[in-house]
Amino acid sequence: MPMELRRRRLASQYSLKICSNLRNPARNCAFDERFTKLFDKRPNQIRPLGLRVKTDLSAIGFKQKDIFTPSISTVPPWLLKPPSVDLSLSSFAKAETIHEVFKSKFLEICFCQIYTEGSKTNNSTAAAAVSGDIVKSLRIISHASILTAELVAPNLALDIIRRSRLKKFVLFSDSLSGLVAIRNCQLETA
Repeated sequence: MPMELRRRRLASQYSLKICSNLRNPARNCAFDERFTKLFDKRPNQIRPLGLRVKTDLSAIGFKQKDIFTPSISTVPPWLLKPPSVDLSLSSFAKAETIHEVFKSKFLEICFCQIYTEGSKTNNSTAAAAVSGDIVKSLRIISHASILTAELVAPNLALDIIRRSRLKKFVLFSDSLSGLVAIRNCQLETA
């Protein structure tokens, strides 16, 4: 591999690593767009790493806004109430139940609806949560499993809930294994 290509690849990889760590103090300096005009006026000065590799990163489809920013709850985990998971709709056989029964049962348990989905193709994995006109989506590392994607989607739904003024929500997912995993989650107290 030519030295120039190797240098560009390593610089891009390092920039992605800096960008993915929110606690890294170099993150804001390396990717601050305010510096662009400053360095445009002074072409002989060396630009920050993030600005130098910006074209390479955009060529691979990287967008800084797509980086998942986790939020840490201020409530300790031992004080959290386990989530309530209603599996009543899964007790009906899909092929043998008319859609009016599903619709009726659905309306019985409705509040603010949030729909989640995780999907995987040969070379990409993603998760999404949708509530009305609000859509949250996240591309996950390509070698992640479909179950991982299905479990990331409720986290996106939690972000919708955190930002909402409403108080009651229903999360709909087509991943029975994901819902059972959440329902069986046990919080241990020390």
